[in-house]
Amino acid sequence: MTPASGNGAAGSGTAGLGTAVVGSGAAGLAAAFRLREAGHRVRLLERDDRLGGKMLTTRREGFTLEEGPSAMAGSYTSILGIAAAAGMADQIVPASGRIAFAGQGGQDWNYLDPTHILRDGLRTKLLSPGAKLRLARLAVDVWRTRHRRRPDDLSLLTELDGVTADEYARARLGDEVAEYLIDPCVRSFVNCAADEISAADLIYAMGAFMGSSQYVAFSGGMSSYADTVGALCDVALGAEVLDVSERAEGVDVTWRDATGEHTESFAGVVLACDARTAGTVHTGLDPWRREFLTEGVTYTWSTVVHLALEQVPDVDSCFVFPRGSDHPNLVIISLEHNKTPWQAPPGKGLVGIYPSSAHARELYDADDEYIVKDLIGEAEELVPGLGDHVRFTHVSRWSPTLLQSRPGYWTAMRRFTEQAEARDRRVQLAGDYFCTSSLNTASASGERGARNLLAALG
Repeated sequence: MTPASGNGAAGSGTAGLGTAVVGSGAAGLAAAFRLREAGHRVRLLERDDRLGGKMLTTRREGFTLEEGPSAMAGSYTSILGIAAAAGMADQIVPASGRIAFAGQGGQDWNYLDPTHILRDGLRTKLLSPGAKLRLARLAVDVWRTRHRRRPDDLSLLTELDGVTADEYARARLGDEVAEYLIDPCVRSFVNCAADEISAADLIYAMGAFMGSSQYVAFSGGMSSYADTVGALCDVALGAEVLDVSERAEGVDVTWRDATGEHTESFAGVVLACDARTAGTVHTGLDPWRREFLTEGVTYTWSTVVHLALEQVPDVDSCFVFPRGSDHPNLVIISLEHNKTPWQAPPGKGLVGIYPSSAHARELYDADDEYIVKDLIGEAEELVPGLGDHVRFTHVSRWSPTLLQSRPGYWTAMRRFTEQAEARDRRVQLAGDYFCTSSLNTASASGERGARNLLAALG
């Protein structure tokens, strides 16, 4: 192995050493920005050939495709705060988040705008008057837990971790609310059915996504955020980290790129990669935490079809939330042209079709033509004629995608974070497995990792 230049050699102490961040998704970018803001030189190591993780903007024939997230709630204060501090304040622009639910007859659309949730909730015919009254219990629980719904650590919400979101909803809100509102929302927010995740995720998602704040987007696309923040760091692309070893006076990081293997010493490291990778490369972890990261953290799968359309579909919303009982293979239809005006040329449509995690896994290795045909067929049951005016299609595949928490996950995470607070010093962990997966929770986790590392370095 050959030592890389620029930050000193192993055993030389921390004087003059920089810091390193492994992974350039939302968590890694946040950690890197805050470390640099505190005066540290930052080496950003990314195994892919680009920055941003699932933030990926693709442009084709006048269309702007977001292969990952495309809009954010205004409550995403972590990532939006970093964007503003990085000089992107004028690029944070309003977007729409209007949601269409199929009515109880399966046909008539019922619209809810997260920015006017009380108004639309009172008007909607999606739920009966009695079901609407029971929804007040959900509002009470969201309010009651507001100080423990931390975006960087959901393990403080263990009292809701013993049941699934479906069990909580049926017992607390009733079957009608569970079927027609909770299950479609959960499936769309976290790519899982309500009986597959902890109730803690439901409370967090409702508090974060269904508030009264304006939805926003980056006018230059999601990739512009990664490019802007990444430009502040010393970036190494195509760098697959193999080993992270903490010493008394620093941390040795070994990675492999096209030129071979390299080992470099840093004052400290934030591991902001997926849980399995972090558990594999971090040599200083105790056996229980290593097993938790490599075996106890599970993610969903995503196989998405993007349709560029010559005509705009006749659905006046940004999202269609299907019911699992009617459409088990679908979790969301995203009408991107209704979110922001620049994603499609005037008079054109841009639609994303998102299958359930189980169906995405079935489709993942299929050829694009088969995937497109399959998902258009599924989506046309809700939006007839969706495949009639296709200009081109694009398929995105993501694995891992979003955290899939089962009841008991956050209780185990509480033990994990307590041990991290007691033991971790020069190597800190960050990622989307510390809270319900989103750009903001990952970003907040990265900021926390940077804070903890700065405190450890004194």
